[in-house]
Amino acid sequence: MRYTIDIDTGSTFTDGFFSCGDRVERVKVETTPHDLTVCFMGCIEEGSRRFGLRSAMELLKQTAVVRFSSTVGTNSVIQKTGPKLGLIVSEGFEDSLYDADGPRSPALDFLVARDMVAGIAGEIGAAGREAAPLHDEEIKRVTRRLLEEGARVIVVSLRRSALNPVHERRVKEIIRQEYPTHYLGTVTVLLASELTSRPGDALRTNGVLLNAYLHKDMVKYLYKADEDLRLLAYPRPLLVVHSQLGAARVARTTAISTCDAGPAAAMVGSASMSRLYGLADVVAMEIGGTTCDVGLIVGGSYSYHPEPRVQGIPVNLPVVDLASIGSAGGSIVRVDPASKRLEVGPISAGARPGPACFDLGGTQATALDADVVLGYVNPDYFLGGRKRLNRQRAERAIRERVAAPLGVSVEEAARRVRRQFAAQVGERIEQALAEKGRAAVDFALFSYGGSGGLFCADIARRVGIGKVYTFVYSSVFGAFGSSTMDIVHQYERSPRLGPRWAAANPADIEALGEAATEMRRVALRDAQGEGFEAGQVSFALELELREGDKAASIVRSPKASLADEEDVLTLCEALLSEQAAARLGTPGAEEGIVPLAILRLVATCPVPHHTLLEHAAGASDPAKALKGSRLVHWDEGSVETPVYERRLLGCGDVVAGPAIVEAEDSTYAIPAGRKYSVDKYLNGVIEES
Repeated sequence: MRYTIDIDTGSTFTDGFFSCGDRVERVKVETTPHDLTVCFMGCIEEGSRRFGLRSAMELLKQTAVVRFSSTVGTNSVIQKTGPKLGLIVSEGFEDSLYDADGPRSPALDFLVARDMVAGIAGEIGAAGREAAPLHDEEIKRVTRRLLEEGARVIVVSLRRSALNPVHERRVKEIIRQEYPTHYLGTVTVLLASELTSRPGDALRTNGVLLNAYLHKDMVKYLYKADEDLRLLAYPRPLLVVHSQLGAARVARTTAISTCDAGPAAAMVGSASMSRLYGLADVVAMEIGGTTCDVGLIVGGSYSYHPEPRVQGIPVNLPVVDLASIGSAGGSIVRVDPASKRLEVGPISAGARPGPACFDLGGTQATALDADVVLGYVNPDYFLGGRKRLNRQRAERAIRERVAAPLGVSVEEAARRVRRQFAAQVGERIEQALAEKGRAAVDFALFSYGGSGGLFCADIARRVGIGKVYTFVYSSVFGAFGSSTMDIVHQYERSPRLGPRWAAANPADIEALGEAATEMRRVALRDAQGEGFEAGQVSFALELELREGDKAASIVRSPKASLADEEDVLTLCEALLSEQAAARLGTPGAEEGIVPLAILRLVATCPVPHHTLLEHAAGASDPAKALKGSRLVHWDEGSVETPVYERRLLGCGDVVAGPAIVEAEDSTYAIPAGRKYSVDKYLNGVIEES
């Protein structure tokens, strides 16, 4: 029996999900922002101890797969720790960076300084052919200037390179010739056409700038983590979770795809749980230490956002559709001095100094401090007692930062923090549902993350959701989600099609077929390079239809290949069904007008997963898990409240509220009028009594 290891590094804690056969161990260690490989290896070392092994090396020698999701990319952008970039664009677009919405790109001065942008002559025409040549001496001159002014990465994004990347490739070739590797040293040259074949010059430029900005930290941490595993005798490559809902080797991972990989993994975990429970419509909510992420599963599927924003900058890298808000356990509470309005977040206290109750020098009040003051969280049992919290520090922070400005008691101030927290998250859930035109009553709520159990019942009641599912692995749900992932690679091509391609134009049929065949060939080559046989690879084919530069719809092909004309016609018929036409807002099959198409092949290679076990129900006897009681200041009033140990509750046990259910790594608040039932998977379901 071999082990599987999944690690998810967040801003505050690093979570581990370790499995071997039927046994699972959850691990939570503090994140080390200065070097994420420290907490990564620390998590593995703790996992080896949980299994009674002598060392991390002994564990890794017997491990089938290690998957890692991290906040490397997100943190680099937030903290602005990326390298100095130099950008080469087409002449005349130095300020706008091809952005038609304004004279100045939002990426300027955030990712690249204006004086580090250089324009060059040369043009690719609208048909994809060279309209004006490049000038080699000009390329050498602007490159020399950018390097002399301190550029550590040279980014090249030329107009219409999606149609024909020949100019971008020539620029890179000239730079390499002028500055050989032994001279250029650590300076990297990145092309927009190497990152994506998707159209839209402004979005491509933003994407390659972000990728370049994150590249150094990815190399620094992820390659080091891979090397650390190798030095401890782990015989396989580290798999990095990416935001396209799969995992890949470090060498096959782009830096930008690591952004928000943890929340994406959690959505994959949510989808697996929705299938397990037979739930078609789910609100998935992760409340951690820094952010709350909300996603929807509608009709059994999550949706993609084809043009997400990373720290406010739009890019054309499709990711799972998630809304992130700065309301979490470590979110700092602020009272506006003029309006007396209370806000929770978006700024977080992080891991250092953390909430005031961490006793690491933090003086700002946070949501966690409010929960400690109110008695929801036991200061002596945080992380199973491995980390003691300082109740006096929490009370002082709430008193000075919240109660005094509002002129209320400490307990009332803490209650208002919880109410505001639930209101902020609830409003975001309501907004997400409204965007889909759906009612909350039709949905179940999946709650996870280290802070999810403390707030989920209040949030569900506010929104109008009747049933809340919490999970044995709630506090490490991102790591659990990655344990359900396979190796996934995506390939995209933008075949040039006529305006009436659905009418079976022979040239269009050939273009689609050739694009699909070429992507399949590359995918099989890559899979074989990773040790998989052709028969182990499964494929899915998707077509994204776009109007101008804006994504309109993504539709999955009924067939995984386009081997002949019949396959292409089958795809056309599916795309021009009434549903697709309605979503596109275009004419139907009669017109068949599709301005732009992106063909996407998703190749999946299987790796080991953990399987959830079913347990037989017994007579409800929660008394065996009762560990005591404490005073909890509920919203309805202060009550001496029974406290139950989560690991001692079995299938069939029902706990009536008001109650607190404590696990080593999470706490569940069950208000009066609600009950907490343990089901056959040992997950906890909260609903009305």
